[in-house]
Amino acid sequence: MSSRQALAKKAAVSLFDQLIKVVATGIWALVLGSVAFALDVVREPFIEAWQTVRETPAQLDRMESKIDRNRDDINALQVPRSIFQLSELLTTVQGADACVEQRPCTINTKLRRYASALNCHYLPGSAKYGFIDPQRDEPIYLQRVGPLTGERDFGIVWEPISFSFMTPEGLSPAAEFFAEGDYVDCPGMREGDRPITSRSNPIRIPIDRD
Repeated sequence: MSSRQALAKKAAVSLFDQLIKVVATGIWALVLGSVAFALDVVREPFIEAWQTVRETPAQLDRMESKIDRNRDDINALQVPRSIFQLSELLTTVQGADACVEQRPCTINTKLRRYASALNCHYLPGSAKYGFIDPQRDEPIYLQRVGPLTGERDFGIVWEPISFSFMTPEGLSPAAEFFAEGDYVDCPGMREGDRPITSRSNPIRIPIDRD
């Protein structure tokens, strides 16, 4: 091989090496570019996903608080507004046609529980009774005379009960008698809730002046 041919071969090899380097550099740049592009594509969703993961416990806490508030609202709607009722048709004044002002009076009546409040439990000793007088702003609670008979949890059928009290003075003809008591464990109530006070429907009782 002549020196001219050797130089030509050496130049060809050098050119080929340079071409390989250029191609390799281009391929590497293309790979790096592709990787960078791919990373850029997934970077924002990854950041958003990570932020979501970090915020999830706080969001769950907020959701749980909201659920608790909604549950309380739902429970409050389930608490019965009225628990029991008195029968005006089955009410009589014991031994007389009417109660007399400033004198003891006993009325015999019947009471029954509303079906929606059947699970409520009466607190013994919490019974109070009085008159609602449209001419007065506040109910008139009565002085009890003797023990309250028949104090218990009533069912949904009419059962007898008696109220003995000192008849107040100055009631208007439109005044009506009522009874009330404290109850626990009603539907919608939670453990530890304060007792609720329920008042009966008012009933008319004849009152005579002394």
